[in-house]
Amino acid sequence: PQVGSIRPQLPAFKAEVARYCPGCQVDVLTQTLADVGTSAGNSAIISQLRTHPGYNYVFSSDGDFVHGLISSLSSAGLSQVKLIGCDPTAEQYANISNGKAPAWLGQGSKFSSWMAVDAAARWVTGIPVPTYAGVIGKQLITADNVQSLGSQTSYDPTFDYPSQFKALWKV
Repeated sequence: PQVGSIRPQLPAFKAEVARYCPGCQVDVLTQTLADVGTSAGNSAIISQLRTHPGYNYVFSSDGDFVHGLISSLSSAGLSQVKLIGCDPTAEQYANISNGKAPAWLGQGSKFSSWMAVDAAARWVTGIPVPTYAGVIGKQLITADNVQSLGSQTSYDPTFDYPSQFKALWKV
């Protein structure tokens, strides 16, 4: 993958799939940055699926990488293939709501930013940094809970974490 932040995730993803689905296979489709999220990128995914008719899922590390893929899958006669992934956009939230996608993992980008600032502040002031510092909060978003997220396109916890951090920081 040309997106450097994805490279370290691949071995862990493959290991977890092998752990929970020993008979499953993970193939990585490498695309150029110019192709991801475009009709050219979607065509490459469809070509891969046609070459491997037993594939039932497409996983994307980012919702921006697969814009329009569900429509493309349907047009290609591959509507049985399920699209799942991390960091959904409004398009994926809508697909979950209307039953075209089973689930996505929401990533708490704003919350993670607050956690990163907290970790940095603790380190600078000599306070021990918790082992969880920098871990990105995630939530499985399904038809059961997608409506509760409203119009946001980044999952963030529903509790008032800014106030809690400010109280901790005494600001």
